[in-house]
Amino acid sequence: MGLTLTLGIAAPLVTSISTPSDCRWCNPGSVDTAVRNQLVWRNVNLADTISTINTYYVGPAAGLVLLYFSDKDESWRRLIDDTLPVLESIAVTQLLTNLAKVTIARQRPYKHFASTPTEPTREDNQSFISGHSSFGFALTTSAAYMCHIRGYWTEPYVWGAGITLSLATEYFRMAADKHYLSDVLVGGLVGIGAGLTIPRLMRRNLVIVPAPESRGLAVVGMF
Repeated sequence: MGLTLTLGIAAPLVTSISTPSDCRWCNPGSVDTAVRNQLVWRNVNLADTISTINTYYVGPAAGLVLLYFSDKDESWRRLIDDTLPVLESIAVTQLLTNLAKVTIARQRPYKHFASTPTEPTREDNQSFISGHSSFGFALTTSAAYMCHIRGYWTEPYVWGAGITLSLATEYFRMAADKHYLSDVLVGGLVGIGAGLTIPRLMRRNLVIVPAPESRGLAVVGMF
């Protein structure tokens, strides 16, 4: 567990690293360009807002509710035991996402296709990979996997709702002109990989135990 916690704590540090002011990957390929031209909205701000609400509010709320009602044991200990691997999966995913953003420095489509010059921002060269996509699929995959190993009746609903919301997010990120097709596809794959791997690593080694001194619960375990 220490490894994933360390990676999770490191994620904000990577985010604070400045992306290069000049793009290292500037020109999109023909497929990315064609898909972008077909999907981008005129009101890109609306698409951006919808994608953010969908990813960081609707998705987590739906996942938490489904996990809570998955079992007759409605104790906080059971809920923490189920959600902690999900949170770890998301933390590791965001670390990998941020590393890719600052290392690859791909120019976003709104910047590349701008009809007039715009003021540069630190966001301009963070197109690859899509953080919204990796977040959504890490949440979906890890939550569904936890339902699977626990034998919860809600597993098909977690898969169905999660995949639907995650694919919608990928569409809206492209409609917002924030990402290319390749950005959201790779982001989704990174999220799926973390969502399937981290809970497996934590499954046998993570234990929630009472902590009498603090009158709460403690997480113990190791890889």
